[in-house]
Amino acid sequence: MEARIRIPIADEKFLKSVIKALEPDNKSVPEGIIIDIQIEPRHLSIVVKAIKSIEILTFRNTIDDLLEHLATIFRVFNTLTRKR
Repeated sequence: MEARIRIPIADEKFLKSVIKALEPDNKSVPEGIIIDIQIEPRHLSIVVKAIKSIEILTFRNTIDDLLEHLATIFRVFNTLTRKR
């Protein structure tokens, strides 16, 4: 199984901040899943792969957690930029 997420982010400083904020998630994924996070020109690219047989719900829950964390990061960023 594999899922690809590609998010347009024009601000390179914010892009790097998003990657730093996601680092703890990348270290605590369930066994058998890897998360590859890369910077592409003006995009954040995330690939979630099952490298061995795992339950589909485990895979889906991992992606859900990742998306929740991304949503939180974006909400915080929007709040901070509005206060400037």
